[in-house]
Amino acid sequence: MPTNVPSPVFGPTGFVAPSEASILAGVQADQNAAFGGNLNPALNTPQGQLATSEAAVIGNKNDQFLALANGVDPAFAAGRMQDAIGRIYFMSRIAAAATVVTATCTGLDGLFIPIGAKAIDSVGNIYNATQAGAIPAASSVTGSISGTVLTISGVTAGAIHPFQNLTGTGVTAGTVTLAQISGTTGGVGTYTVNTSQTVGSVAMATSGIGLTFAAEIAGPIACPIGQLSAIYQAIPGWDSISNAVAGVIGRNVESRSDFEFRRQSSVALNANGTYDSVLANVLAVPNVLDAYVLGNPLGVTSGAVISGTIATTTLTVNSLTSGTVAIGQMVTGAGVAPGTYITAGSGVTWTVNISQSVGPVAMTCAQGGYPLVAHSIYVGTYGGVSADIAAAILRKISPGCNFNGNTAVVVQDTTPPYSAPFPTYNVTFNTLTPTAVKFAISMLTNAQVPADAVAQIRAAVIAQFTGTADAATRERTGATILHSAYYAPLFALGAWVQIAEIAIGIGTANKTTLLMQIDQEPTITDLDITVTFA
Repeated sequence: MPTNVPSPVFGPTGFVAPSEASILAGVQADQNAAFGGNLNPALNTPQGQLATSEAAVIGNKNDQFLALANGVDPAFAAGRMQDAIGRIYFMSRIAAAATVVTATCTGLDGLFIPIGAKAIDSVGNIYNATQAGAIPAASSVTGSISGTVLTISGVTAGAIHPFQNLTGTGVTAGTVTLAQISGTTGGVGTYTVNTSQTVGSVAMATSGIGLTFAAEIAGPIACPIGQLSAIYQAIPGWDSISNAVAGVIGRNVESRSDFEFRRQSSVALNANGTYDSVLANVLAVPNVLDAYVLGNPLGVTSGAVISGTIATTTLTVNSLTSGTVAIGQMVTGAGVAPGTYITAGSGVTWTVNISQSVGPVAMTCAQGGYPLVAHSIYVGTYGGVSADIAAAILRKISPGCNFNGNTAVVVQDTTPPYSAPFPTYNVTFNTLTPTAVKFAISMLTNAQVPADAVAQIRAAVIAQFTGTADAATRERTGATILHSAYYAPLFALGAWVQIAEIAIGIGTANKTTLLMQIDQEPTITDLDITVTFA
């Protein structure tokens, strides 16, 4: 039997569903024909209610099919459909991860703290120990401190371990050992400490044990220095806990936009010796959240080292130590505003994007703010296991390529027909520095502002920043962050939103745009967002 209800069509843009108004009109026409005509079309009649319900059912069916049709297009796919597309590329979504922090635990000598021991931070987040350990006996040593370097010249008793409390005459309260630099393990040698100071050779002691704790709730929970400060579930003999180093912030499950970014990059996986192939191979390493690849084919270090001054937006090169200044280079140095880069100029006079007053000081001008050594590749990564990342780089680079960065890994080439002892290569890459981006949001107050307005605003900003909001793309290393990208998510909160200003920045939120260096990974937590109402 024919129907007056219009059918969906497949056109150049894909599945196109008819409007629900036309569906309702078609249903009413069918009903009118079925009852012989002259049927009252008013929607408040019984037949009107039936027509409305039937039209809604048909419209809902069309919506479901539209979602299914869009799900096979990588540009629109989300959730399970996007996961299915990822399987074609042997990809899986990166799971959520909890914030992890190393804390110093003190108490009775020999006390065993098991996996699962619970601590709580100052804002109520509970953390569970992910490693177990027994508190060692306190050590007695002779040492001195210069800056953040502890030099141990003698050990009377015990041994020094990472993340122990360090005490002694003149030693700053709260000083904690971090890692050994050189010398006999746990004995005479040099170590790093968390607090810069100057202390002459004195008797010192270390106590406690460093254990890692993970937040019970996965996601980007901030744990600044000193925040993990209380024992949640008592263990007799366990006296205190404190973190001398901020925790590694966790993450939410990989967003739709991040997953699609990795999928697009993965098409270069089969190539070799290109920057795209290196980037794709690194992004394919499990738990790598961000990466940046840049090369320097020149026989000299890229960028320039200068002595310069900046007056408003004019950079004047007083002297050139090395290299070449060029448009597009980022400018770094004491007092130079983060995100400063060269937009125009030549010779000794250049224009920068941010008005400021600096100098004369030593400055570095380089693409991405990171000079590269001759004939080298730069790979910056955030997340993942260092050994896996280094192996991924080695598989794709051209032979003889030099490296840049702060992380060195020895990689064995076990490709047949090689056999033990395998060829080994020293691969260096850069572990990106988590860099907090600050937001200062000024709002106009009105009678409609809800009690949880600040919490709503912070949640909306974080969702946009991390790419978990609809149509949002996560902020990445080497990219520009625009304050204008945050207006729409805030206005979407409701009619009560009246924005006076949104400022962003590193350290201080005082800009409308911010260019991240290629050695910085932009991060954000509630603590980085200041909201004021006036």
